Amino acid sequence: MRYVRRLSVCALLLSLAATPVTQAQPDPNYTLGDALGDAVPGMAGRAVSVSLTNPDPVCGVSFDIVYDQTILKPFFDPPAGPTAVAFELTDRTEGDPPLISVAMTQPGVVSVLVGSFTAPSAPIPAGSGPFIRVLFRVAANAPFGPSALGVGNNCTIFDDCNNGNISPTCHTGEFYVGIPGDLDGDGQIGTSDYGMLLNYLFFSGPEPYPLNAADLNRDCFVDSVDLATLWDIILPIELPLWWGCATGRS
Repeated sequence: MRYVRRLSVCALLLSLAATPVTQAQPDPNYTLGDALGDAVPGMAGRAVSVSLTNPDPVCGVSFDIVYDQTILKPFFDPPAGPTAVAFELTDRTEGDPPLISVAMTQPGVVSVLVGSFTAPSAPIPAGSGPFIRVLFRVAANAPFGPSALGVGNNCTIFDDCNNGNISPTCHTGEFYVGIPGDLDGDGQIGTSDYGMLLNYLFFSGPEPYPLNAADLNRDCFVDSVDLATLWDIILPIELPLWWGCATGRS
């Protein structure tokens, strides 16, 4: 986890107001959003990653994550404030630690502001990929399946390091709530799920999605113990064991 200095939402907004900006049409070369996350019901501290594509360095980014309150709840960070939400910065940020605020500004909306007003270089160099992960709790009664993760009205690169702003092309993402044991996403637990996990563990098969739906004993690993547990779920019948009559290889 990258540790950074926090700045209150009010202070950041005042800083933004003091920075002259120019309006711009959405630029297809700059994209923000594609928020992605997955979990099974009842999990806490699940990361929603937000990606940024910027062909040139940028000094400040602002956006909202709009989420379904019946599925997700912010994972609050009480020492940072009553509405502060826990987060992680990826290694896409560099230089002087950026000033950052991640907070629930209203039910169903987490506002994120990342900027550096004193650093000699841009905190986000040119590149593409996740640059921040915001943490949520998943409701114990969350319905299974995908739900939209929008990037709301506040979607701006507010400091392009040249006293201007850029309106990026903003993309909606997805949070997927899986059924524990349903590894192929058909809404049922059966032998196809067992085959998929067997193939993944021993034959370099595709990774189940979400992977934590395969962690059936919740030890944070997916291994042969989960494979055996899945088989017990599929066939909840205790069959009698008998000595065979094998005497050697035939």
